[in-house]
Amino acid sequence: MNMNFTTSVPCANSGRLLSHHSHFALMGSCFSEHMAQRLAFYRFSVQSNPNGIVFHPLPLANALRRAAEDLRYSQQDVAKYQDYYYSENHHGSFRNASADAMIEQMEKSRLFMQKKKKKTDLLMITLGSAWGYRSISTHKVVANCHKLPNSFFIKELTDIATMQQSWEEVLRSIHLQNPAVRVVFTVSPVRHTRDGMIENNRSKARLIELAHRLCDLFDWVSYFPAFEIMMDELRDYRFYERDMIHPSPLAIDVIWERWTEAYLQPSALQLMAKMQPHLLKIQHRSLHETDEATEERLSAAAHAIQQLIQSYQP
Repeated sequence: MNMNFTTSVPCANSGRLLSHHSHFALMGSCFSEHMAQRLAFYRFSVQSNPNGIVFHPLPLANALRRAAEDLRYSQQDVAKYQDYYYSENHHGSFRNASADAMIEQMEKSRLFMQKKKKKTDLLMITLGSAWGYRSISTHKVVANCHKLPNSFFIKELTDIATMQQSWEEVLRSIHLQNPAVRVVFTVSPVRHTRDGMIENNRSKARLIELAHRLCDLFDWVSYFPAFEIMMDELRDYRFYERDMIHPSPLAIDVIWERWTEAYLQPSALQLMAKMQPHLLKIQHRSLHETDEATEERLSAAAHAIQQLIQSYQP
């Protein structure tokens, strides 16, 4: 008897499949970082979170809009708290003792994003939470609270219509500049339990509905069910880290495999398999290897990978 002990979640074929000649951009929650790391590991061209990790749909859309419409950052986009400057539009990694240096860092990130988006083949947006923190001073939902006092913000569960309007505008701007781009939405499989379990479910439900509304509006926008795979196919705590919240490396591997099957060409998957032994040689750390031997091993592996990529035919 052939018994299946899991509930399979279908991943619709995305149409035009991609290869090592394609350009990828991933933005959103920490889960997008995991996916970007795997793309980079297999030597794909990938840009990951130029504004840093961002969980909420509104600041994510704002970051893309500023790049697409060439809206530059200025003094009004930075604020000072104690002895440092920060940006409500960016992750906590954007922090500086100088306002000018802070703006320069923000502009460098925006211009890099602007340049990359024009030739991006696939833009993947991972939505983390519909719970946002609205700044009392600017009335905007921030990308990061930067460990500021709670009194600086009002916590809210953002309504779907507000998020949809923002994303409709930015998607049209992106598509106008790059008609070939395909956008993939997914919802992070990480549960935000600090908001509460019921509150987390309300949040995820809004994000899922938002993504599907956008898919219905634009035929070049699709949905990848990372959240559903985690909740249904991997419905067992052995697929979680010790905190019982974050997906384990095995769970991420499973979701990654499902993603590659949906979005990459079979020839790209074959190339990844051929690269695997050489990539493992690069990762290997030997306690008894001379510096010269290590350099030779790394050089040989890198050369082999480069030859495989050069001979690759999608």
